Amino acid sequence: MTIKEKIVLDIEEMENPSLLNQIQEFITLIKRNVPKHNKNIEEVLSFSGVISDAEALELHNIIDQEFNKIEGD
Repeated sequence: MTIKEKIVLDIEEMENPSLLNQIQEFITLIKRNVPKHNKNIEEVLSFSGVISDAEALELHNIIDQEFNKIEGD
């Protein structure tokens, strides 16, 4: 049994509306604070393989040369 299934069973056993309301408020709070970084994972992965390893290495080297130095040194 998964943790999610255990939670559902525990909630189903509860009859106190006040406790159920507190649980709902807690879940709402958690959902608001959970990062939503997984929403566009499919969009990001759609770019996988668009450039070759050689092109990626070239881009990496250019970025490293241009942005990893301090002006005036």
